[in-house]
Amino acid sequence: MELDSARIGEAERRMDQIEDALRCGDCIALPGEPHAEACDIARCLWTGGQRFSCSLSGEDHDCGKDIWTGQWPGEADAIRLGWHCRRKDIGYESCAPDDPGALPDINRLFTDARWNRAEHRWELPDTPSDQSQPLSGQSAG
Repeated sequence: MELDSARIGEAERRMDQIEDALRCGDCIALPGEPHAEACDIARCLWTGGQRFSCSLSGEDHDCGKDIWTGQWPGEADAIRLGWHCRRKDIGYESCAPDDPGALPDINRLFTDARWNRAEHRWELPDTPSDQSQPLSGQSAG
């Protein structure tokens, strides 16, 4: 059975679309690849914040090489912690993961979680770890 070139071309076009959808929206890294040095989406593995912001603040640490997973940074952590939100008329409100319009509440990570440097992930504040960093304005104790 012979495949015609039009069907092969269409399949290749669809595969390219899928690959493009998986790429980082800034540096176009594929899942499993490190972000480019100047990527706006890359996270600092020391602070959990935007890597680009560390270079602007003059903080003295190695941000490491953040790997693109195919998901927005923090999305998997928000899902793991069960934090979801949905749009309302003005802003967002917390909701259950199966509510219509539910999205991972990534912003909540920066107010209600701690960054674990060893695991490179966000955790609940009461999670025991020598590597969890308090949020800005919070004491370590």
